Amino acid sequence: MMMPARLSNWSLRAKLAALLIAASVLPLGISAYVDVKDMREERIEDAQSLLTARAEQIAHEFDSAHQAHLRLSERVASLPAVLAYCTSTPVRNAADATRLRGTFGTFQKSDPAIHGLALIDSHGRVSVASELRPVGSDLSQRPTFRAALKGDNVISPVEFAPWEGELQPTVSYMVPVRDAAGQVVCAMAMVVNADMFSEVLRSANGKGGTNSYAVLTDEWGVRLAHSRQPTGTYRPSGPLDRADLDRQVAQGRFGPRTRAMLEDVQAFPEEYRRARAAVPDPRVFRGWAPMNQTWNYGVARRLTSVPWTVFFMLPEDRLEAELADATRKKILLALVIMTVAAGLGLAFAASILRPVRELGRATAALAAGDENARVPGLGHDELGQLGAGFNAMAARLQAQADELRRSHAGLRKYADELEVANKDLEAFASSVSHDLRAPLHVVDGFSQMLETRFAGQLDAKSAHYLARIRAGVSLMEQLVEGILDLSRLGRQPLRKQQVDVAQLVGEVLAQLRSSHVPVDDRVTVVGELAGALADRVLLRQVFANLLSNACKFTGQTPQPEVRVGLQWLGGEAVYFVRDNGAGFDPAYASRLFEPFQRLHRTQEFAGLGIGLSIVKRIVQRHGGRIWAEAAVGQGACFYFTLGEAACVPAAST
Repeated sequence: MMMPARLSNWSLRAKLAALLIAASVLPLGISAYVDVKDMREERIEDAQSLLTARAEQIAHEFDSAHQAHLRLSERVASLPAVLAYCTSTPVRNAADATRLRGTFGTFQKSDPAIHGLALIDSHGRVSVASELRPVGSDLSQRPTFRAALKGDNVISPVEFAPWEGELQPTVSYMVPVRDAAGQVVCAMAMVVNADMFSEVLRSANGKGGTNSYAVLTDEWGVRLAHSRQPTGTYRPSGPLDRADLDRQVAQGRFGPRTRAMLEDVQAFPEEYRRARAAVPDPRVFRGWAPMNQTWNYGVARRLTSVPWTVFFMLPEDRLEAELADATRKKILLALVIMTVAAGLGLAFAASILRPVRELGRATAALAAGDENARVPGLGHDELGQLGAGFNAMAARLQAQADELRRSHAGLRKYADELEVANKDLEAFASSVSHDLRAPLHVVDGFSQMLETRFAGQLDAKSAHYLARIRAGVSLMEQLVEGILDLSRLGRQPLRKQQVDVAQLVGEVLAQLRSSHVPVDDRVTVVGELAGALADRVLLRQVFANLLSNACKFTGQTPQPEVRVGLQWLGGEAVYFVRDNGAGFDPAYASRLFEPFQRLHRTQEFAGLGIGLSIVKRIVQRHGGRIWAEAAVGQGACFYFTLGEAACVPAAST
């Protein structure tokens, strides 16, 4: 009970100022909070999408490199000289070894990453090599040789091998050599420097966000490359099984320090689990990385050629710093806007109260008996009109009291009518939606009641009439909704943003698919769709209408086709939706975008004839244009633009 009493003691100036400040500051504060929250979620989603894309890109690059080296190995293995050597007598082997070594040297020089090539006989001994040192080595127990002898193309794990006086990481690509009958007679091995993987990873630094980096691990969880911390490579991210550890030590995988390196665990459980999993979890994970001593977001992608895993990571603190900076800017901008709004509100309150105070003084003077009291400085707004009425009232009061009462009544009536008119104007939109539909709902309800109550008792004609009543009600409701949609377009502000049109079309197709529109067997996106600076909601409505129309008008076509694409005409991006459906007579194309104009009978294709009017209104509001080309029975193509400088190439979106 105390609060109203306190408010009643406030001056009108204080009440009006408080109202204006609350009406401006509170919505801005709420909007700023929501904007910051949405911005944070969008930034995190964008960062996660970028990490995924970068990891997939690197994995694809590694797979391509593996396949390229395997193809080169197959090319060498298919040389006639190689096959002749593998199938010749020992005497000829000795005679041709030097020439074959020279051939290997030529291939070795073609790629600086190739350390050497070797030909291994069916017993597992190196018979010819680009370097003399490995000749005679026994590789019969190597799993890679055994697999190649069975006819498989094999990629070895990363191993250390001597090169130019020091141990260097290498990968061996081994392929079978077959005779004319298809039997494996030898194996061809190509040894490649594994440092190329580190070079690829280093080139990706920072491309997934500030301080982002990449890691490559093998199937045991051993790091093969790290784009920012090379000193941590060839160490596992978790403890190896004793059998795996002993086997790799026995093979001398990393030279004499193999055991020390494999027992130097730099634990990263999230990385370790995904590297050793049969199929790594594709979702974004969060974990503490020992290499940079901080929390990171990361994604894992498995190579298709070998069981290696690419990790792309982003330090959480860098993402949080970017989010904090963006949040500070948002809050600062909101505070500036709120301060300006509050100042304008106070100034506006003062401008309103000034004539009110003048009117109050004049009223008090008139009540005290001052017949010459008048309101000075009349404006042209409602308060000015009120002051003019007061002055007229005061003048007539001196003449007769009846005229004063009539003037007062007229003024009161005018104020009431003005208030009613304002309320009617504000309620117009909702009254259209409610009042126009209410009678239709009554008719539909009673007709449904009749249909239910007299089911089976009506003759065919009565049932037909009742069905037509319900169909007419449904059509009228759709027409009212169409008119409202069309009218709303002129009142809604455009909220332009950068739109990924390809993604938007995908969302529209998914929506149509969920509505049982047959899009999968007929809709094709042709080429790349340029991004657009547009209102995303309205642009989605354009594509939804055009695509649903295309699917509808190809419903009677034996082999329906709908194509969505983009073409550039004179530097202007023109989107199009083309179908091979019913088409229309081009002579009536001018009526196509008029409300409630239809070029086909309702019995053939359902519709209201207002969808294309909405599409045209949306395109025109973006400063673009829309047109159509068609022929009866040969389909139609709808083209539209979104105004100058509205589109950018797809790669930049």
